Amino acid sequence: MHKGADLFYKCHFQTAPAESLEDPLWTLVLQIREWMCRKYRSFTRNPHDWSRFKYGGELRNNSGTVRMSSQFYRSDEQEDLMWACRIEEFSDGGKDDATKTDTAGQIWMTEIGYRESADRSGDVSIMLSYFNEPYYIGRVQTPPRPNIPKIVRLITNQTELHCNMSGRPLEKVVLGVGGKQYDNSPMMFWSRVNDPEREYPMVYVGKNDRGQYAVDPEELNRIIFPNALVCSPMDETAARRIEETTPANTTLQQDGINVFFPPKKGQPRIRPHGFSSEQLDAIRRDEWENGVARKQWGNDAPDPVILMLRRALAEDVRFSESGELITIEDVFRAKERERLDNRAKDAQAKLVDALESAKEYESRLKKLRGERDARRRLISEAIARSHRIQEEQVARNNDVASLEKELQTATETVSQLRKNIAALEQENEEAYELAVDADNKRKAVLQDLEATKKDLFDAVQQLRAYQRGGFDMSANTDVVESLMRFNLPDMLSSNSKQTNNENDLRLTEIFSDVYSSRIHIMPDAAKDCITKPELVWQGLLCMCTSVYDIYSQGQGSGSPEVRLKQDSRVPACFTLALSEGSNTNQNSKLVKLRDIVYEGRTLNMTPHLKAGHGKDSEETLRIYHCWDSVTEKIVIGHIGTHLLNDTGMKNKF
Repeated sequence: MHKGADLFYKCHFQTAPAESLEDPLWTLVLQIREWMCRKYRSFTRNPHDWSRFKYGGELRNNSGTVRMSSQFYRSDEQEDLMWACRIEEFSDGGKDDATKTDTAGQIWMTEIGYRESADRSGDVSIMLSYFNEPYYIGRVQTPPRPNIPKIVRLITNQTELHCNMSGRPLEKVVLGVGGKQYDNSPMMFWSRVNDPEREYPMVYVGKNDRGQYAVDPEELNRIIFPNALVCSPMDETAARRIEETTPANTTLQQDGINVFFPPKKGQPRIRPHGFSSEQLDAIRRDEWENGVARKQWGNDAPDPVILMLRRALAEDVRFSESGELITIEDVFRAKERERLDNRAKDAQAKLVDALESAKEYESRLKKLRGERDARRRLISEAIARSHRIQEEQVARNNDVASLEKELQTATETVSQLRKNIAALEQENEEAYELAVDADNKRKAVLQDLEATKKDLFDAVQQLRAYQRGGFDMSANTDVVESLMRFNLPDMLSSNSKQTNNENDLRLTEIFSDVYSSRIHIMPDAAKDCITKPELVWQGLLCMCTSVYDIYSQGQGSGSPEVRLKQDSRVPACFTLALSEGSNTNQNSKLVKLRDIVYEGRTLNMTPHLKAGHGKDSEETLRIYHCWDSVTEKIVIGHIGTHLLNDTGMKNKF
């Protein structure tokens, strides 16, 4: 709901689709298609277009007065489904007979949300609001008469959806209390009122002393459907029994109306919300004499009491903030939340793998160290044995040959053991390097985890910023990457006739990529441009935003030149000229200079955005362009100096 908009209608109900219905969401989308095609005969009926819209996309009509967008989300477990769409309808103002001018235009916004659980039961929320054209000086249109939007009837009439209000079929939301059925008895009526699990309001319409209902229950239901259960006594006996069985903690206006809202925690179970017949008559008299409704709609104005109930039940502005309304922002946040959760899970899994690898390396290193210590002990024993042999050789001078042989054997053993020691030391170093590498990987994974947590925190902050400031569904990663160039600051800060043209051509390429859906720049448009890049950047950005908005949204209020000056985003040095001088327009050669061929069609680019005065220099800029209604783009044919005009020809000769 747009800030400052007026809420026209809201409702929330549930669905319990039949098993034979394969795709309840597609049934819902088809009803939206039927609704839009009835209102706008030129709107597409192509099933492929609406299938793409079902899974998240945009649709528009040929004239651009209707804009639709949607978001689709299904959890990884394939259990829960969320879908929402937003429909914006732009309408021009009507004639104001009093001032002989037009009234302000209006923008109607319809928001439809759908949530489906694992058991295929669903929740549907619908809200319609409208607001008048901003910055319009003039009178506004008369508010529309209260009614139930046709999209609500189209959806609730689908029998296979089994639409209900907390389990109660919507075709039974008007209840006559009394009769022979126990479910409709006064006792069951009060049981429903006092049920702590009740989730919907109940309206009791009593009868006055003349036997007339305070309001017509059927007419009331036609205005507030399906936002409450409308109850009324079937006869005098039922009315008397209802009064006799009224609980002690409840106030009942027997001859008037009573509204019983769902119980809430921290509040009394039953709060009195009602008016007597005498009070209702007083309300009707005052509204008839002084009320706004009769002044707006004349004698056809609805019953003031019914309007009062509609404002409370079907126009509750808290609906958009209560969480019952599912918006495209809610669906987008659910998708973002799951994406971030998956990133966190992946990082956690990597961390677990790294820790397990580190434990394995540590165990292997411990084993290698044990083997190294064992071999060192063997070497020590061998060296000791060698020393003993040498001592025995000195002592055994009579057996020198035998001792020398044993000494040689011991020496060879020592040499072999030393080789084993070297091999062990080498294996030990390799094991140590493996352990160090594993520890470095573990630290790197921990750093990745911290970065992921920071990204998660930044994303949460961004989501909160979306909640406070709205959300732009036109974000595009490819577009941002095309802007992120290392030399962009140098390009914008330079100002030299030798380099300006090269930088200006690069800027035109950037804007052609970023705003390809809004502008088309002809190949040689900036070939002779010497304007400083900073001014070219500002001019092209102005063309892609403010000037595009002026062309794409129609005239609105005021001329395009005035609307550009009133746009706070546009630097003061820029103005918009839609025509040349009369002498220039009468010169066929000068007019032909302003003709360009785009997609086989000849267009005239007389309108131009300008900055700076006097002789052409690095401080002046002219962007000659035209609006192509076929592609709904601005076609730019020349960027840089003045195109030759009548004044230029006189000065030339």
